Amino acid sequence: MIRKQDIETNLIMRVFNKSVAAGKIPPPKFIILKSGKKALIAQYTDFSKANPYSTSIFAQALPPYLSEKEFINFANFFPETFTDETRKLSTVEKHDRALTIEKLFRVTSKNIEVFQKLSSAIRISYTDKVHDGEANNSRGGIVIYGISCEGKTYSVNFAFSYFYQVIYHTDPDSGYTEAASADVENLLQVTWLKIICPSRGGPISLCDNILSEIDKLLGTTYSQKFKASLNNRSELDIKVYINRVKQVIKDIHLGVLVIDEIQFLAHSESRQHLADFLVELSDEIGIPIIVVGTLEVISAFNRLSFSFKSKLTKHGDIYFEPFQPVNGKAPAEYHSLIRLLFKKYQIGNNPISLKDFDHQEEVVRSANKSAKVTSITDTFYSETGGITQYTVNLFILLQQHINLKEDIAQRKANKSKGSDGKPAKPKPVLTTKQLISKTAKMSFKINREYLDAIISGNIKKLQRMKDIDYRKFRLSEVSNQFQPTVDVNDVQEQYEKNIEIPNSLKLTLMKFGMAEDTVDQAIKAVMDGYNDEPESELLNKAMELCNKLNKKPDKPIQLSPQIERADIDLSKIESQLQNMRAFCDEQKQNADPTAVPALLEKYNLSFNLETELDL
Repeated sequence: MIRKQDIETNLIMRVFNKSVAAGKIPPPKFIILKSGKKALIAQYTDFSKANPYSTSIFAQALPPYLSEKEFINFANFFPETFTDETRKLSTVEKHDRALTIEKLFRVTSKNIEVFQKLSSAIRISYTDKVHDGEANNSRGGIVIYGISCEGKTYSVNFAFSYFYQVIYHTDPDSGYTEAASADVENLLQVTWLKIICPSRGGPISLCDNILSEIDKLLGTTYSQKFKASLNNRSELDIKVYINRVKQVIKDIHLGVLVIDEIQFLAHSESRQHLADFLVELSDEIGIPIIVVGTLEVISAFNRLSFSFKSKLTKHGDIYFEPFQPVNGKAPAEYHSLIRLLFKKYQIGNNPISLKDFDHQEEVVRSANKSAKVTSITDTFYSETGGITQYTVNLFILLQQHINLKEDIAQRKANKSKGSDGKPAKPKPVLTTKQLISKTAKMSFKINREYLDAIISGNIKKLQRMKDIDYRKFRLSEVSNQFQPTVDVNDVQEQYEKNIEIPNSLKLTLMKFGMAEDTVDQAIKAVMDGYNDEPESELLNKAMELCNKLNKKPDKPIQLSPQIERADIDLSKIESQLQNMRAFCDEQKQNADPTAVPALLEKYNLSFNLETELDL
């Protein structure tokens, strides 16, 4: 029986699970906590080369370092591609199928930055303190902030999906060879904990949130027992709460504490008390604190102490904003996102081919700057302000709008008949820039003013938006300070070619009962010659190769990426090889060079040089 907890774990631990599948992490073993969630049985790695102070079992229980390219390959999540079969679904089914696009997660340079900083924060938390200067000193923190709907929380969640939230250090006698020493047997290590900042309350509310989240995770009763021990009194000395939370955090060996929606500080009457508590927590417990919030966090921080701001930004801040325009046009990374959406997720019966899409984009790019022409990418950009969530949502709504228009056109056609007496063909619904704009205008009415302010940069309108600090909007020097060492777009293209498309093809072909070895050979041959063809076309090629392999498995599948499976008669080749072996054996026995021509004739290996060279 599949349990709900197992399904949830598989969904939220994508990067960890992909790392296991790739052999980056050894096959894991788990125990089940009282909460029903899984805890990873610790596997220890020596990280002393990277950091000679990472000697504790808690530091060594963390997973190996991931490169930027590995994180992209493991974190990317592309929903199943829409094919011709998908487009044959009913109108209602296609409407819902379009919604699966919102699950898309395509790694950007900003996601890589978040992963690297959070990975470092967790590892720093468990490094040894080696001198007096580090006693009661903050491990620092990170502020992740920016405009709404830019994927800040999404990015944090994917970064943490590499670090199992609970690690179990078992006793050495349990049979696990690399186990904790006897004095630390059966310890639980919580690598990260994420809570929501209380919207109105102060430190006591924050303490309650921390204890409740720990209980939910581990199946413990810290919150209940603590309140019971104090006779459920609501008015208590704040120190009592704080000390209890500190002790629990020590007991579970917490790595980092994440506080989401930190902009709530701006509305809390106890904001300075909350800030002081976080500083105290960071100093005394020695854990990094990561806070996540909208641009409103800036105005909240302005009213707080310098101590709070300096400690919470010790490891820097990460600023999320919409894709920035380049010379007034959508940037390359945004173009790459739109191209991916049109390549994989058009649900209408008349999809734009990738070749036509690229041609339209190229025509606009090469047009005279004074010419008022826009591409499909630029249209999406101008209607969404480059905000990721709005971009994906607009694409989904566009597909649903096309789906509805096609249904109406089909019903109209069914009611009328052509000259031959048969039902008329429905009028095709094409994706146009006008249709994209119309869909945006119809769909984003409530947020239209919000989007227009962002798109136009209208300061007066931006001033009225609560979660936008107009003075900090479009800070290129802030948003571009991190540059990955890899070309993200190039790695994404390689990911599609080497991982995403082959996996999708394999999943489909295996459903037809074909042998895995045959499928792997066929897919390799197809992808060797890959040139941006639609996935449906690649599937047909792979299917054809699989059928040929099943009929004549002894033939080579291909001679090169350019030359597909050749019609070679291996029986003739084997016969010639036998003749060659016989010739060599007899010549060795004769040891007479003058006998070579006769022997070649005897074994049908002779040839006329003039004839062969056509002289």
